[in-house]
Amino acid sequence: MDNISSNSAIINPIQQSSMERVIHLSEMKDRSLNSPPALRKVAEELEGLFISQMINHMFKGIKTDGLTGGGNGEAMFRDLLVQEYGNAISKSSGIGLADSIERQLLERQEIK
Repeated sequence: MDNISSNSAIINPIQQSSMERVIHLSEMKDRSLNSPPALRKVAEELEGLFISQMINHMFKGIKTDGLTGGGNGEAMFRDLLVQEYGNAISKSSGIGLADSIERQLLERQEIK
């Protein structure tokens, strides 16, 4: 247990935020997801999380220089910006992942 808590200091803000979002989504399984809008919201949140992770890897290759000069503040801002990019893309048109997730969730409900 001590090993897990000591490793949590190494996690960057976007990873911490992503983990919190996954925990939030896993807690939603206890709630009633019988309504299509609730299923759609969960599907969009998962798609947003996936897109944020993809964009985060893209931004890792971009160096920070110029006016802002990088630093911890810029790294934190960039992580938050990437998270919002993922949410915005998912809510606007997405990449089609939310539709597949929603379809799978509906199929799983029919099985139970």
